[in-house]
Amino acid sequence: MAMYSTADALRDKLRRLDAIDVDEEVFLSAQARAFAAEYVTYGAEQPDWLTQGLIDLDRDIRSKQDAIIQKRLRDLKARRSAMLPREDKLKNLDAEIAALEAKRHPTV
Repeated sequence: MAMYSTADALRDKLRRLDAIDVDEEVFLSAQARAFAAEYVTYGAEQPDWLTQGLIDLDRDIRSKQDAIIQKRLRDLKARRSAMLPREDKLKNLDAEIAALEAKRHPTV
């Protein structure tokens, strides 16, 4: 069984971002940025996989974080809507129905 260096393990994780959660990605980001900084310290060119991995990691963290926020917003809006009086709920539904009907394309 082959042993992986830290760089190999980091490269492997950066290739499989869909398999890890946001918390692990943030930790991975800190490790990858520290690793990239060492290249700067020694005046060495960082590998392309690390540069691209950091870009992909940042994009994935932001995307997952946005999904978390969107889910929370949906949950809060649903709770708020559940607390509205019946008349307000009917008004909201009527307004939404009217808006959708206005968007429909007339059939020929």
